[in-house]
Amino acid sequence: MASSASSWAMALVLVAALAGRAGAEELRRELPPGVAGNKPLWTEERLKADGRLLLVVLGEVYDVSSAEHYYGKGASYGVFVAQDATRAFVSGEFEEDDATADISDFDGSKCLGVKHWLDFYRFHDTYRFQGLLVGRYYDAQGKPTQAWHDFADCCEAGFELREADKRMDQERPRCSSKWTAAAGGRVWCEPPRVPRKVTSAEGGKQICRCFMPETSEEPSLRTDVTAYRDCDPRAHECQTTPPKKKNQPPQPPQQPQQEGEEGKAEASYKKVSPEQDL
Repeated sequence: MASSASSWAMALVLVAALAGRAGAEELRRELPPGVAGNKPLWTEERLKADGRLLLVVLGEVYDVSSAEHYYGKGASYGVFVAQDATRAFVSGEFEEDDATADISDFDGSKCLGVKHWLDFYRFHDTYRFQGLLVGRYYDAQGKPTQAWHDFADCCEAGFELREADKRMDQERPRCSSKWTAAAGGRVWCEPPRVPRKVTSAEGGKQICRCFMPETSEEPSLRTDVTAYRDCDPRAHECQTTPPKKKNQPPQPPQQPQQEGEEGKAEASYKKVSPEQDL
């Protein structure tokens, strides 16, 4: 049994590492895919003086003038124009004073969130690549800086976690769950499996997975597996939230989503990031 578990763990390490390297190698390119020839280098002063709506993400400059309703002055995503505010794509810090390109403290899941937006603009039908911003991610010769390579390494870690999550879906399926005002929230697994909380690579949120009892406490690659509080670790069902009190006011309805990638972001932007589709 121990030998089998060890072999599974080694295989998971190999698959995740190979996937992470492949993803990072795909990212390690000086210009977006499909862009031929050299593009100009930009400074923030030149961006501000250009007159077009030029958005910057991870040092790459894109013309988004065709979407003035999203990126124009006073619009929802205007903070991304004429400066590198990469952090806000994931953090939701949209105030001008908070705008920064620094994501050095991001973990793998957040770096993959940035990569999502980088790919969104790279492959967009109407937004056009215009060049590179000299600064945090590109030097005066247009070469990637150490901060850019740090980001690629961070994405590699995120890819590895994502592959681990995929493997986890096969080996340890997600729990069933239900919430009602009268009974509160609960999660459960088909016996003999037991519910455990695991931190997901996708956004770092905790999700419930079903473990076999003999493996639910074993040392493994994942150190973020925890039992539910006030729940017997051998139980197949756990209470997650208490029943709702009768005098508790009802929760307001969620804001409806709007059309389009940026439109969908309008509702979720304040929570996480714009145009999120991970």
